[in-house]
Amino acid sequence: MRKITLLFLFLLTTLAVLSAQNGWSGGLQLGYATMGGDLIEDDKIIINQPHLGGGIFLRRQVGQLFGLRANLMMGKFAADDAKSELPVFRERGWSTRTFLGEGSLVLEFAPFDGRRYRDGVFHRILSPYVYGGIGMTYFNPDADFNGQTNADILADQSTTIDNTQLSYPLGLGVRYDLNQRMQLGLDWGLRIIRTDYLDGVSQAGNPDRNDAYIFAGLQLVTRFGIFDADQDGVADADDACPDQPGSAALGGCPDRDGDGVADRDDRCPDMPGVAALAGCPDTDGDGVADIDDKCPTVPGLAALGGCPDSDLDGIADAEDRCPYSKGPRSTFGCPDENNNGIADRDEPDFTAARDDEDRSEPEQPDVPERIVEVAAITRVDLNSSLVVELPNIRFDRGTNNFIVDNIHFATDTSALARDATLILDQVIAVAKGNESLRLMLSGHADSRYTEPYNLALSERRVNAAQRYLTEAGIDPARIETSAYGEQRPAVPNTGPQNWYLNRRVEIQIR
Repeated sequence: MRKITLLFLFLLTTLAVLSAQNGWSGGLQLGYATMGGDLIEDDKIIINQPHLGGGIFLRRQVGQLFGLRANLMMGKFAADDAKSELPVFRERGWSTRTFLGEGSLVLEFAPFDGRRYRDGVFHRILSPYVYGGIGMTYFNPDADFNGQTNADILADQSTTIDNTQLSYPLGLGVRYDLNQRMQLGLDWGLRIIRTDYLDGVSQAGNPDRNDAYIFAGLQLVTRFGIFDADQDGVADADDACPDQPGSAALGGCPDRDGDGVADRDDRCPDMPGVAALAGCPDTDGDGVADIDDKCPTVPGLAALGGCPDSDLDGIADAEDRCPYSKGPRSTFGCPDENNNGIADRDEPDFTAARDDEDRSEPEQPDVPERIVEVAAITRVDLNSSLVVELPNIRFDRGTNNFIVDNIHFATDTSALARDATLILDQVIAVAKGNESLRLMLSGHADSRYTEPYNLALSERRVNAAQRYLTEAGIDPARIETSAYGEQRPAVPNTGPQNWYLNRRVEIQIR
């Protein structure tokens, strides 16, 4: 008995090491005890010749699905051949009785325990469980062989029995919540023991099989201490998420992405974000969460779904045909100074002043629409100085290449300015005097709008220059065109002067 007491104290110490100030329950079990061995057939062990048995236990919840339970069980075990169903046993007339005590530690698995707390509310549930573990069993059998004697009986009677043996509890059960503190349960557990002398009989019976015993009965369980169903250190009474382990800083709720916003309040629980946006990220820092932001990488306005509006006319740049010049929605964001419903840029006879950003561009000379005075240049003579005398075209004698000044455009337009036609007229003069020469035109834009839009704009610009040349009589087969949008800036796009230099068509004569 002393060994069992020491074992039980050891089990309690083990539980205490694992414990916090919550998750504890304990109770009583009252029912029956029965054994199987050499006086009771093994297949009758479940309920044959039962006697009173029971005990006390202490349980510690470990997570939502597991529990450690320390048991101290006691019972009176007896077996009598006179009660056997087999005639041969009744004729034999043997009997045995013993007091048995057990201290054990088992691990329970209850797969439905996590359903007890759902949505922050306690629910009464029927919770089945299974368990297994290890224990120490004390017994002191008194076998009566009904006055019979033989070598095997004498061997059993002369054997010194080790009354303390290891045992291995295996069992199952079910508990029902009467309320948040009390449970009622049924428990059935088989004990496998490492001896054949539980009933005091071995050699005279079946020495090849060890004995076993059962404790089964009704349990009354009470929880005590602080309730903490999810074992996160936050009492259920204060836990906003009692069925999910979390942090005390978030009221016991989990935070998968570690952004300081509880998952239940986090619109983006798997992406770190900011509390002001319900835990969602804001890549461009414009105050619009990425999941709601139509332009998540470009700062914009909340009223426009997080997209930019460079000219502040209430139309997002992505929908604005003139993103850097204010205009009404009726003209898709382009200026309409005479309020006739047609964008200024679409009226060929309307000349509008440049916007504020373009006013810093260099002033251009006032030249006629077409310089008819420039005659066709005769075939290029490397010794001639004639080409060098043109205002915007030079001939590099080192490389035998023409150098042509770029054509520039106003913001968000492909209309040819008068300075552009001056340059094109000089190109026409050279091309008409030299039929073997080819013209290569490339269109470009600055970077103040979306890349697809800028590409389309550069295509319109190079097409306008090509059309001007062909209308002057240059064979289209001699002209090659390409468009690059914002991809090949002449200078960095860092301000109005550079923007102007990048809004261009480059011309090569070969």
